[in-house]
This record gives sequence, structure tokens and C-alpha cells, in this order.
Amino acid sequence: MKRTAMIVAVISLIVLTGPGSISKAQQQGAREESPKPPRNVAILIFEQVQIIDYTGPWETFGHAYFATQPVPFNIYTVAEKPEALTTAMGMSVNPKYTIDNGQSWAPRRT
Repeated sequence: MKRTAMIVAVISLIVLTGPGSISKAQQQGAREESPKPPRNVAILIFEQVQIIDYTGPWETFGHAYFATQPVPFNIYTVAEKPEALTTAMGMSVNPKYTIDNGQSWAPRRT
């Protein structure tokens, strides 16, 4: 049950940060004067997380790009505590942010 709740939380974070939309000018290869900053994608990690549950989304968003914006996503990990976590297969993972310092990682709504 805990794993299901965590996966739902990760999906919620991804939906909240969203990939944005591509204008018709961008689709036709026209350059914008001011490119949009990368969107934040926070990947929640926790003790005994399955490696594929956080590396799969990392790879997917990491390989995404638009013709006029090669780096559309700023991807990072978030955990409950700042200490290294151990995955279900024994890998040690260091989160970049914690939930408590959420002001620095949470997506900004416009």
C-alpha cells in the first residue's frame, strides 16, 4: 500500500509540473526570442524503492526534447530525509531535496 501511495505521489508531481505546450511557431521551427525555462520534474524516492520506479521516469523525461528547446525538464529526486536511501536491490541513493525544504523544489504555479 505504501508503494502505491508513493507512485501516485510521483505521478501527481509529474502531472503538476507538466511538459507545457508547443506553439505553432515552435512546431514550424521558428525561434522564440525568450525560450521557456525547463519544467521541474520531482521524483519521489523512499527506503526500499524499486530502482525502475525512479530511474524509468528519469530516463523518459531526460531524453525528451523539443526542436527549439533541447532541455525542457529539470529532473531531481525528493525524499523524506536528506540521508542516503537503500533501494530494494541494495543500491544507495542520495536525494537532492527533502520534502521539508519543499520551497526550493516545488513547482511554481503561474
